[in-house]
Amino acid sequence: MSYTQRFTTSVTVSGSKTVSYSYPASEHGGSGSKTVYFQETVPVNINIHVDTTPFDQSVAIANATVDTLTGAVVSMNSSQCSAIHESGEKISNALTEGFYKLIGSELTTQISENKSILQSKIALVIELSKDIANKHGRMAEDMNRLKRHYSEVFDAIDEDCEKRILALDKPAFNLFKARENLIKEPYTRDGVFPLQETKDISSCQTLSAVGRLRRKVSDVIKIMTGTALNTQKYLRDINTFVKPGEVKEKIKAFVPVVYCEQTSLKEEGCKEVVSVFNSELDSEELKEKIKDFVLGAQAEKWDCIQEGELKLIDQWFMNYAEQDLNNSVLEDKQRVYDQIMSLWKNKALKTLDKK
Repeated sequence: MSYTQRFTTSVTVSGSKTVSYSYPASEHGGSGSKTVYFQETVPVNINIHVDTTPFDQSVAIANATVDTLTGAVVSMNSSQCSAIHESGEKISNALTEGFYKLIGSELTTQISENKSILQSKIALVIELSKDIANKHGRMAEDMNRLKRHYSEVFDAIDEDCEKRILALDKPAFNLFKARENLIKEPYTRDGVFPLQETKDISSCQTLSAVGRLRRKVSDVIKIMTGTALNTQKYLRDINTFVKPGEVKEKIKAFVPVVYCEQTSLKEEGCKEVVSVFNSELDSEELKEKIKDFVLGAQAEKWDCIQEGELKLIDQWFMNYAEQDLNNSVLEDKQRVYDQIMSLWKNKALKTLDKK
């Protein structure tokens, strides 16, 4: 849109001007110059007419061009967004499908690897089981061979002991034969006689009374002889196993004791003895002393057993376990024996030394 603008202002003008002059020669003639200074304010009025028709035309053309460009940009943006969305869906679908395929292939690979490892371990376990079965068979054969060997040894020992016992008991047998010959035989020999020799006996009742009396006397003599033989045997055993003697210094007497110990879950390292079992003793006072001693014992008072005593204990326990296995009537006696041997091998025997 065209328009006119009027501007009014004033301009101050200043300056100087030099003028030369000359006049003819005379009495006062000659030449010269004169400088004049001036300053003046001049009003200025300016009318400006601005014709905006070409600009308006160019703006209208630019506006139309911008509108067209805006439509094109919007259309292109819509097409681009649609294309981006479609390509994004395709890419996401491709990524998802590829991810699942990758996971599936990884799982398949791992399953195949684990399957091969599992098969190899199963084969190894089977081989180990076969090896264990073979070892168990060899151990059973060795055990049977050792049992036969030691059975022969113990049979020989038993036979030797039987011979020694027979040799020790030979006087008793001689006494028994003497009793048979001197005491019992006359009664058996004289007690039997034919009825023809009873001519001097007045009646059968008298004969029966005499027979009963002889039988009673024979029974009494038999009982007294048995009592005497048993007394002699007991005295001989006492003299054999309990030899009289004096001990000049104090010696230690060992009593087997079993106790149960529990560990507290609240207080770490706190242990407590809850039960004490000892062998059958006649003295209740001795039992109480053993129980008080075990309950009052500290952990640092437990000492290791000497090697010689440990060997004797081990030998006695092995013999006792073998005897228990042979005398047991349980179906799982071999398993019980194996468990006892396993616990015994993992033992840590110690003794309490009361200071």
